[in-house]
Amino acid sequence: MSKGIIKQQFKPVAADRKSEDLITLQEELDQIQNSGISPSQLRELLFQKMLDMYHVPQSHELRAQKVPSRLDDPKIKQTLNSHGFFRKSSSVIH
Repeated sequence: MSKGIIKQQFKPVAADRKSEDLITLQEELDQIQNSGISPSQLRELLFQKMLDMYHVPQSHELRAQKVPSRLDDPKIKQTLNSHGFFRKSSSVIH
């Protein structure tokens, strides 16, 4: 069964009122992965974007570290905070 058929049969369900945004995001992620990027490369990209959100400079040592196995690990946030990096909740992500 192809991935396209699965999407048609089982649409994502979200309790969020912006569920269409979540569906669009998932489609964009699928397109990126289908274009040849591996899951590990995608995880590296997401980790670097997370560091961007915390305003970590490009030259900082945290950017050179190995990508954690779980990007939702609370220790990542603790490490960033211990280095003096905090996410500003009012910033807009493009």
